[in-house]
Amino acid sequence: MNIFMADLEQHILKHCTQKPLLYLRYIDDIFLIWTHGEESLKKIHQNFNGFHPNINLTLEQSTQHGHLSTSLYQKTTDWYTYLHSSSFHPEVTTKSIVYSQALRYDFICSDPQDRDSKLNDLQNAFLRLQHPPQIVKEQINKVRRKPRSNLLQDRSKGPNERTPLVVTYSPQVRPLTCILNDLQPIHNKNTPLYKALGGRPILAYRQPPKLKQILIHTTYTRLENSNMDNGTRPCHKP
Repeated sequence: MNIFMADLEQHILKHCTQKPLLYLRYIDDIFLIWTHGEESLKKIHQNFNGFHPNINLTLEQSTQHGHLSTSLYQKTTDWYTYLHSSSFHPEVTTKSIVYSQALRYDFICSDPQDRDSKLNDLQNAFLRLQHPPQIVKEQINKVRRKPRSNLLQDRSKGPNERTPLVVTYSPQVRPLTCILNDLQPIHNKNTPLYKALGGRPILAYRQPPKLKQILIHTTYTRLENSNMDNGTRPCHKP
């Protein structure tokens, strides 16, 4: 779909004499600012739909001037199918799921009241999944209390600006988070160290070997003193 729409828009925009002031697309949702009148807008809409028989874009337009606002769109089939609390995952995973979803709501909803309403729905959804109420409220309130400007700044940091500290997950490594928090003031005051690490290191967990990986091996081990050749052949047995 994405490749098809990219080819469609390149073809249409290349051959149209009047260009949109702004053209943005996410998969098959297009947003544009058109300054050449309603008739020419309808014509370019017809050109889009005439490109292929299966293309049927709906035109929604507004002539009002003002400010743009964004909100969270949820389909009627959205049942908040997040990780259930009974799933065997570390507590840090449960916290990160709640926090990351709340952070996503904060980025999408431009109006604070709308955001708080959506966050209340998210909180109730995690409570229905039997997540600990204290953890859910703590992670969501963390997003509510954090200034929105800082949220945007944290999101804009590139992957190479902070050094990842990758460790294999185990309950014994949980104190690493506290250690990083305790050493943060020293790290911030040490200019060469701060430049070398690019900010506070990111703690990342590597998945430990699963029981299946321990019991099952995909490599073939040749038995000693065996004359059997490698390969697949019939065993000639019932």
